[in-house]
Amino acid sequence: APRALAAELAQRGHQVEIAYDSTSYGRGQIVLRDPASGVLCGGTEPRTDSQIAVW
Repeated sequence: APRALAAELAQRGHQVEIAYDSTSYGRGQIVLRDPASGVLCGGTEPRTDSQIAVW
């Protein structure tokens, strides 16, 4: 499935690089604002020391 997903993303114009060494890229954090309600919600990579803070 990952290779099929990469191929589909490439067909849609995305630049795709498959990395086998997971230490070579960062960890993800995101804060999302719901445009209808203004509510903020967040998520973070559970494998690292991190937290979500909004105000």
